[in-house]
Amino acid sequence: MDFNNIGENIRAIRMQLGLSQKELASGICTQAQISNIEKGKIYPLSTTLYLISRRLGVDINYFFDISETPRLDYVNEVIDLVREFIRTRDYDKVDKIIRLEKKNPLFQTLRNIQFLTWHEGICEYYLKNDKNKSLFLLNQSLTLTLSAKYSLREIEILNSIGIIHCEEEEFVQANTYFNKAIEYYGIINPKSDFKIIARIFYNYAKSLTSLESYEESIKYCEKGIKTCFKNESLYLLGELYYQKGFNFNKMGINSESIIFMKKSLQIMELLNNDAFIEHINSKINQISSLVDCDISFIEASKAAPQPRKL
Repeated sequence: MDFNNIGENIRAIRMQLGLSQKELASGICTQAQISNIEKGKIYPLSTTLYLISRRLGVDINYFFDISETPRLDYVNEVIDLVREFIRTRDYDKVDKIIRLEKKNPLFQTLRNIQFLTWHEGICEYYLKNDKNKSLFLLNQSLTLTLSAKYSLREIEILNSIGIIHCEEEEFVQANTYFNKAIEYYGIINPKSDFKIIARIFYNYAKSLTSLESYEESIKYCEKGIKTCFKNESLYLLGELYYQKGFNFNKMGINSESIIFMKKSLQIMELLNNDAFIEHINSKINQISSLVDCDISFIEASKAAPQPRKL
């Protein structure tokens, strides 16, 4: 058996969970021992390995099985592939991967079962239009967390539940989950993956717009925009500018709306997002005609004879 491989896999799972060596070692051994185990310098005692496996949410036998299959990097490759297909909305491929990997011993850790259950719930909605089963699986995946403290994974799942409620036009319910996701994100680490919180701000803003809470929606658009600037990223920046402009349009403040629509257009042109470019141009033309009407009305009012003040 390759004990070096056990150390490598302990490190890989620890990193996947976002745990530091100190957090993994707490109440089990010293941080230095964890470091040496991961480097293959020492072999863990069976009692130590058992406690480590409990902390990582895997059965102790997992480490012996994985030693014969040194491909934990395969798990990360599959996770990345699923995320990419979710991004491109290719749910058929996601579904096929989930069905295949459910039988894979590499995916029998609690954390990996959670990942598969989460995405199975997404597929149930978009492929089978089964809202109830989708929400059941998504909520079930939340219960598979390794501790009472939510990680980024659970925050993403909360966002997914909110999106399903939005798809069903259940915006009040959706906002409950978006609020929870924002709250937990602020608790765990403000420096964590900014793309997650940017997505939540954007989804929350869209849901608020649907409830005609335009000013509140603008507030979350601004939070998302600030997040993008802070991280020097264009990720969702164009969409957030568009949503902000859309809110101003709904409020009848069309001159402000055009400003943010044009900012959105510039970003989408940089990203070569042709579908969104066409939509934004159409929207800008529509709003511009309203602004022209407003200007014409004001100018006509100024030109009209004014009654004398007595």
